[in-house]
Amino acid sequence: MVDNDVPNEPTEETPLLVDGSEPHISQVAANDPKYTNKNIAFALLVYFFHQMYDFLPVTPCLLLYERSICFRYYSEQNPGLIGPGGLVDERHCKIEAVQTRLAIFRGWKPVFSAIPVFLLAIPYGRFADKYGKKRVASLSLIGLLLGEIWAVLVISLPSVFPIEVAWSQSLFSFIGGGDSQAASMIYLIGSDMVEEHQRSKLFYLMYCVYLGTELIGPLIAAATTDISPYIPIGLTLACIITAVGILQLITERIPRLEKNIISRQEPQSSSTGVDDDNSPPQTQSTTAEPVSEGRDDLAMLLKKKNILLILAAFLTPYVRPATMFVLQQYASVRFDWKISRTSLLTSEAAVVNIILYLFIIPQLTSIVRMRFNVTQQTIDMNVVRISFVLLTIGALLVGLATTSNLLIPSVAIFTAGFGVRVSLLASAASLADQKIHARLFGALQIMENIGMLCSFPLTQNMWAAAIRIGPPWLGFPFYVISGIFGVALLCTVFMCNSREQ
Repeated sequence: MVDNDVPNEPTEETPLLVDGSEPHISQVAANDPKYTNKNIAFALLVYFFHQMYDFLPVTPCLLLYERSICFRYYSEQNPGLIGPGGLVDERHCKIEAVQTRLAIFRGWKPVFSAIPVFLLAIPYGRFADKYGKKRVASLSLIGLLLGEIWAVLVISLPSVFPIEVAWSQSLFSFIGGGDSQAASMIYLIGSDMVEEHQRSKLFYLMYCVYLGTELIGPLIAAATTDISPYIPIGLTLACIITAVGILQLITERIPRLEKNIISRQEPQSSSTGVDDDNSPPQTQSTTAEPVSEGRDDLAMLLKKKNILLILAAFLTPYVRPATMFVLQQYASVRFDWKISRTSLLTSEAAVVNIILYLFIIPQLTSIVRMRFNVTQQTIDMNVVRISFVLLTIGALLVGLATTSNLLIPSVAIFTAGFGVRVSLLASAASLADQKIHARLFGALQIMENIGMLCSFPLTQNMWAAAIRIGPPWLGFPFYVISGIFGVALLCTVFMCNSREQ
């Protein structure tokens, strides 16, 4: 593995050979197109295995959660129903007492998972900006690995641990910052490898990797959980370990740091014996800048209108999965679909987005950029606006749909805007200096997690209210969701294509 932390790392302005020394291997490799392509391929593989962590263990962990709660309940109420190995027949676990406790446990779990994000996203971002994203990504993945092992241990020993102890899994996210921190670092590792006009295409490709795992992960889990829930969980642990291993093969490109310039300039000043008062002004300002670089750069950035509007818009990405949860129940109740059939809506969303972001949008952006000489930043912002338009109109149409034949195209329009998060990330990256990208993405993580904590209870409570009122109001949650995306669209309308605003 190549060391990325050699002091006085050369920049684009410095020669490869200084004072007869050998070239800095890491920097040469990172700038070589052959190495760039290899590193991007590695980054995509790391992202694939990391995203499998999000989808593989969902079904088996749900089964183990239910078993744990069921065992604890019947060990007190009716021990005779507990069979060999401490297992209770699954049909006895569908009672209200068990399912209510399961719902409460799952409802609070994201809250505890969000705590490390709120506390550590920006500090870890500062560390990544200074010492490299690969270190933070590795730490995050190791934290996820240890947390998953601990959670499985807890839920596999219901006679020892109550299910609520599994909430402590989030403590391991203090190692590296957690799941969203790992994803952000992998995005930024790839982003640092490409030019600005190529960043969006890379982000689109990574989004398609995410969609692929969203399709593959649940299928593998469904095929193996009935044999043993520990098979997909074991595969999950193997995926994380594989991701850590591949990550070490990446030659990271770290943005130029000011302190490297200073360390080369200071000896020159002292050797000439020139008084500090007569030294060039730029040297003085450069020397003073790193002292407050970590805080001041981000603080100044957060005062800019564009960044504040993107942060506001970043409250909405988690409305998407929250809406899909309600959509499946909505289709089942309003159109008498079987629960198994509602899963086709998730597949429809994935297929629509893969076609859009793997084929159509990358080709269109290339044509527009080349033929009309439009900057990538302008294209990204327009993709964001169009995505929010589709989300706003699509959610409204879903709520107004009166037949299954109208629901399916309405869902297609709605889900065509699901990639808005990727374009928001690309827009945010283009508005900030590369040396503070990790801190900016940390701020975006915080906003996204606030949105997550609000969106799931909001959509579920709206759906419960709609059910109580009756059929004429079953589409009510989607009218509100349409309004939320409409407000986000309004935020993007006021954005402009300048880093200065």
